[in-house]
Amino acid sequence: MDYIKFIKSDAIKKYLYDINYKIESKEAIYLVYKSENLSIPIKHFIYDEIMYNMSDEYHLYGALKEFINFERAKYNDFVFGNSGKFSYELRNEDFLEKRFFDNYCSLYNDLLNNANKLICNEIAISKTNGTLNQIAILNKMLEIFEIDYLSNYDEKYNQLEKQFINKIQVELPMPFKVGDLVYIPNKVNTKPFKYNGLRYNTSFDTYTVYGLYDTYISDNTYDDLAEPDYLKLEYFVK
Repeated sequence: MDYIKFIKSDAIKKYLYDINYKIESKEAIYLVYKSENLSIPIKHFIYDEIMYNMSDEYHLYGALKEFINFERAKYNDFVFGNSGKFSYELRNEDFLEKRFFDNYCSLYNDLLNNANKLICNEIAISKTNGTLNQIAILNKMLEIFEIDYLSNYDEKYNQLEKQFINKIQVELPMPFKVGDLVYIPNKVNTKPFKYNGLRYNTSFDTYTVYGLYDTYISDNTYDDLAEPDYLKLEYFVK
C-alpha cells in the first residue's frame, strides 16, 4: 500500500516520492493515525493489515491492538448508542447556528443537506448525555476521523492513546532547509515563518516543527513557534 499518499503536505509527499523513500511499518501506522482523510473504521482496517504483515520489531502490536479495540467501542457508542443529544455548529460568513438532533443519523442527513454552507475543513459534532460530553471531528467527506474524550476526561482512553502515540512517533525526512519560508494552510491565524528544524517536543510528546517569524530572524535566539502538525507544512510562495 502507498502510505505516503496519506500525508497532508504536498511538499513532503513529493519529496518522499522523489527520493523513493520506503515506509516502514511504524511509519505507516503513524501516517494512518495522522490522516484526516480516513475515517476511524477505515483506519482500523488498515491497522489490521499493517499488523498482519509487520515483524513487530518496535513492540507495537499489543499497544495498537488494545487502542483499536477501545477506540472501536467508543466509536460505536458515539454513533450507534441510543442515549444522548447530538449537535453541531453550522458556520458561514454571515451566521453561526447550532443545531440539535436525537440521533447521529438525523445529524448526518442534515449535514448532507447543508454541505454547500459548510466552509470549514473540519466539523466538530458533540454528543451530550447529562454532564457527559463527547466530541467527534469530521473531515470534508463528513466522516469521523478523530474522537476527542478530553472533554469528558475518559482517563483510560487518554492513557491508551498517549501510550500508542508515544510508541509510533517518527521523524520523516523533510524537504525544508533551515531558513526556508513555510506555513500551514487552513490553520486559524496562520502566517508564514522561517523553518528552524524538526525536533522532539516533550510537552507535545511528538516531533515538532520549530520556526522563527521573519521580523525576528536576525536577532532572536529563541524559536517563536512550535507546531506539532509538521505533516501539513508547505512552502510559502509570496
